[in-house]
Amino acid sequence: AEAPIVIERYTLPDGAPHVEVYIAGTDAHAALGGEQPWDMASNIALVAEQEASSLQAVRAALAAEGVTPGTSIVFTGYSQGGAIATLLAESGDYATAGLVTIGAPTGGIPVTGAYPAIVIEHRDDLVPVLSGLRRETTAVIVRADALPDVVPPGEALPAHDRDRYRATAERAD
Repeated sequence: AEAPIVIERYTLPDGAPHVEVYIAGTDAHAALGGEQPWDMASNIALVAEQEASSLQAVRAALAAEGVTPGTSIVFTGYSQGGAIATLLAESGDYATAGLVTIGAPTGGIPVTGAYPAIVIEHRDDLVPVLSGLRRETTAVIVRADALPDVVPPGEALPAHDRDRYRATAERAD
């Protein structure tokens, strides 16, 4: 299984530290309310803008990496990770330098910080759709259709597929 949190450290040209954090989506095999924080219970808490265990895990990982309130940081997240990224970017606890979310349930979470933000969503993906109407945002919204007219048989949430989002992000670039 892939790591739910990946933190990369860089040094900016002026010598200041910079961090890029990548936050994964829900673990479909995680037991509800179990030891794995990337479960559906965390999804529900995040959409309600509550302190989900997955959000707490990312905060702890950033602290363990020595990220301080003055460390430049870009948050990137897919699905549940996008909701975590948005809440952390907007928290005021970090020197947010950017935000990228992909297929995230963030419609109800305002994005108003003075940093560049990109939201990538598929119009036919239920995950961002079910999070409600987009509230106040300064983000650039990239929307596309993931699927042809015929839905592939046997796929659960086919428009939420990471490879389809990767293709959309490549087209957006």
